[in-house]
Amino acid sequence: MRGILALIFVFVHPVFVYSQVGDTTSKPPFSSWTLRFNPLSFVEPVGGIQMGVETNIGKNGKLFLASEYGLIFINNNGQYNDNRNNVNKNSGKVLGWETKQEIKIALKTKSNTASFFAIELNYLNAGINNSGWFGMGNKDATGSYPYFKYQEFRETSNQVSMALKYANRTFSETRKFNLEGFAGVGLIYRKNNYKKSEGVLIQADLEPIFDTDKNGVNPYLAAGLRFLFKLK
Repeated sequence: MRGILALIFVFVHPVFVYSQVGDTTSKPPFSSWTLRFNPLSFVEPVGGIQMGVETNIGKNGKLFLASEYGLIFINNNGQYNDNRNNVNKNSGKVLGWETKQEIKIALKTKSNTASFFAIELNYLNAGINNSGWFGMGNKDATGSYPYFKYQEFRETSNQVSMALKYANRTFSETRKFNLEGFAGVGLIYRKNNYKKSEGVLIQADLEPIFDTDKNGVNPYLAAGLRFLFKLK
């Protein structure tokens, strides 16, 4: 834990130092507001609607906070079955929500485009129904369960991720509409569970969307687009 906190400090500290020694143009905090919309949220594997707002929080006009929220109700993983591998994809409805909080520091704003360094923190909570056979009791010497039980269950997932990103806006900051693209790397922690069930899942009727084999900490690629509309 101390090592993780140290890494966070190493990455975050230069951002705040830069924000203090950067452009000193006076701009009162919360004096600008921008509406953000994720155009790719409908086609993401676990999709829905995601939008939020962005405002300046630094006195020198270079530090910003973006806060986004999403409603999850689409499962794009389950649109097609893979008959070649006898995989029956789950086409049920994923329900849940997600949020993203992001601190941004402006790197360049004097040209026709603007670029930013950003640190984002995401949280996702979602679930979907499934059914299948569960092994019950303790395994014997041969590794077999005493008996099996067919159950309906709910796949659930809690995901927390943190990433460092570079973002770039296509048009001048003076325009009402803008397009922002970003890319970066980080870490994601997943905790997937099979709730409302007993035993160990042996064979699911539908391929799990939230596989427990993916639990733990893994590398994370943060990339995407945002449509922006300046409110103030």
